[in-house]
Amino acid sequence: VYDLASRTKLRDIPFEHAAFRSYPPLPLDANPESPDYVALTHMSARNMKLIDAGADFWLMQYFQGMSEAEYTIAKEADEDFSWLKKRDKMKIILFKEGKPIKTELDAPSGNLLFGLGEGSFLVQDPPNPDVEEEVTRYSIYQITEDE
Repeated sequence: VYDLASRTKLRDIPFEHAAFRSYPPLPLDANPESPDYVALTHMSARNMKLIDAGADFWLMQYFQGMSEAEYTIAKEADEDFSWLKKRDKMKIILFKEGKPIKTELDAPSGNLLFGLGEGSFLVQDPPNPDVEEEVTRYSIYQITEDE
């Protein structure tokens, strides 16, 4: 956590991903056709979004990353494959009062947009591939705690 005015680090919020497959960094002038470049840009895990949902809740969406075998199989099945299509590898870590909640959640199937306060957030639902839709659909998710 940083103070934006002074750009000084105030504190850390330690947390662990359930799975985070990363690949080594590359120099800026790396060849985009090299296997290492493909691994880093298409298979490597990454933190994606940090959303303030209000009510002392924050959520972080991340991509777990994938193996070369998983990527190869997916690419053979769909030549337009992107890691963004790998919904089973998208996870959410919830934070309450600056501390991570132990259980990770599967990310909703749509695009997480922003927090709405009071522990809720807005998600743009994915389009239906079978029907040309004239509207964009949204869902509101509410974070609840088990007693």
